[in-house]
Amino acid sequence: MPVQCRQCEDAPCAFACPTGSILQEEGKVGIREKNCVGCKVCVMVCPFGAISVKAEAETAPDGRTNRGVARKCDLCAGTGREVPACIEACPTKALSLVDLDEFRQTLLEARVAELAQSHRYLTQRKVKP
Repeated sequence: MPVQCRQCEDAPCAFACPTGSILQEEGKVGIREKNCVGCKVCVMVCPFGAISVKAEAETAPDGRTNRGVARKCDLCAGTGREVPACIEACPTKALSLVDLDEFRQTLLEARVAELAQSHRYLTQRKVKP
């Protein structure tokens, strides 16, 4: 079963990366592979286990700790896709890409509607709060 990066708003991997290889840009968490030294700190702090360090084919000494680079889902960035491949391939359409601000607004509106309904119910029953 695949484990996708959750694109955390307060990404612990980006905070913990000693080389600054993991960064948040435009609401997405990305990896600058050329800066990664393969220390695996990001692997240890990711609460979802979505990051792995893979060894590259070439093993020439280049300063990396294990000649590997951190890898994770990048939402198919740079592939020219409008929608990530996992969303297109999901047979049950259970995956979707959600805009965080839109999601928060929807939750807020649902909570307001719930409170208004509760208030109407209490008013109709003439129950004192």
